[in-house]
Amino acid sequence: MRDELRSGGKAKAQSVGVAKWKLVGYGQRALIEVRSARSKAVADVFHYFLLFLNQSLDQAAEAGGP
Repeated sequence: MRDELRSGGKAKAQSVGVAKWKLVGYGQRALIEVRSARSKAVADVFHYFLLFLNQSLDQAAEAGGP
């Protein structure tokens, strides 16, 4: 996906889908870990960061093609 964005400023929906799947897989485990080891405030910031990444992927998909 990175190469697609660099070359044309767009990402294919399939690439974005794979990236989102990986983000969810990592994010769920990581958020559980952060919530168990850090304060609620830190966990909340990390959760918002993951949501921001997810939203950024959505925007990359909207800019891209099929």
